[in-house]
Amino acid sequence: MSTVIAALRAVIACIYAVTAALRTVIACMYAVTAALRTVIACMYAVTAALCTVIACMHAVTAALHTVIACMHAAIARGRRQGALYSLRLAGPEPTTAKKKAAPSMERFFMKLIICIWAACASAMPQKRCM
Repeated sequence: MSTVIAALRAVIACIYAVTAALRTVIACMYAVTAALRTVIACMYAVTAALCTVIACMHAVTAALHTVIACMHAAIARGRRQGALYSLRLAGPEPTTAKKKAAPSMERFFMKLIICIWAACASAMPQKRCM
């Protein structure tokens, strides 16, 4: 009889040990679940930031397409007129004067691109000085 009681006590001790181990496993699972929720929240934040970057890239691409179309139109207009600007004689001596000024399209398009990049950068979150 004492052998049976000792065996039952050993079984009960094993059950307590298994229960303690299961409690530790459950606590670890809660910690892993909390960590995974944090990771998922970070992934959502990264996804939102990437969507903002992609939207800015689409805006820049559209602006560049407009720039290219304007440049093609300017080149075609220059070819139709024979040159981008023509010269004529003025006065009795052979001095030259331009009919129209040279186009300053390069500066205009450069400012346009810089403005678009600045607009995209201003939409991004900034660090605040305190």
